[in-house]
Amino acid sequence: KLLLTSYDQFEETIGYTFLDQSYLLQAFTHASFCRNRLTDCYQRLEFLGDAVLDYLITRHLFEDCRHHSPGALTDLRSALVNNTIFATLAVKHRFHKYFRHFSPGLDAVIRDFVKDQEQNGHAINEEYYLAEGETESD
Repeated sequence: KLLLTSYDQFEETIGYTFLDQSYLLQAFTHASFCRNRLTDCYQRLEFLGDAVLDYLITRHLFEDCRHHSPGALTDLRSALVNNTIFATLAVKHRFHKYFRHFSPGLDAVIRDFVKDQEQNGHAINEEYYLAEGETESD
């Protein structure tokens, strides 16, 4: 129960109450966080969420009245499901403070990203966008 205590504040922030807060714990738990014995890490939820988000964005773009070309549809979808955009939004809304991990390397990356985002007013930094595919650290 102690692992779930901070998620009340998260729910208040997003305006939604989960019936089972353990999904929040799982969604915010990195594989390195060994103290969480209640749930798995976020990877299975990430797999499902990526598929649902990809479908919803694909459907939205396909049904757009502007009828984009197939190449434009692919580029738009890639831009909209980009991890940098999500990370920027997460930092802007301070969701990163709920993330649980025991990885010094990951901690340094998060700390640097948060610092950069705060200094740049949470703007999407093209440098992170371009480097994203090169350095995935799960």
